[in-house]
Amino acid sequence: MIFRGDDFGLSLEVNEAIEQAHTNRVLSTTSPMAGAQAATDAAARARRLPRLRAGVHVVVARGQAVLPNHEIPALTDADSRFPGNLVGRGIEYFFPQHPPSVRVEIYAQCEAFRKTGLTLGRVNAHNHIAFAFYRVGLDSEYRFGVRFTRHARTL
Repeated sequence: MIFRGDDFGLSLEVNEAIEQAHTNRVLSTTSPMAGAQAATDAAARARRLPRLRAGVHVVVARGQAVLPNHEIPALTDADSRFPGNLVGRGIEYFFPQHPPSVRVEIYAQCEAFRKTGLTLGRVNAHNHIAFAFYRVGLDSEYRFGVRFTRHARTL
């Protein structure tokens, strides 16, 4: 069984918990959020823990974008935050009105992760809002050398 710590970078407390769980051999993999407030701290911790595998946790709802609002105004508020309405976001992403903007943000998150120097092993989606990722971002696997993309199913 593999335990993964999602939301790495969300806060210093989350980062500490993921580091402790890895150090205590509870989890072996994590999914950093490139635009989160403690993302820099998460990357530094991951570099100190060479056995901790990491992959991008794509955020396109309920979280912070990597790009500034003026580059993706249809997706974020003035503070570059994605709205929290998961149903609304899901509908928008399933019937894409702004696919180029979503693609650009997904690429920016993958690029921000790449710049940390960590090995990008997989990509998954925050809050299971995967419509944007699956509809317009799957080619990030090839563009960024991703070996695995998690296609989560909720039972």
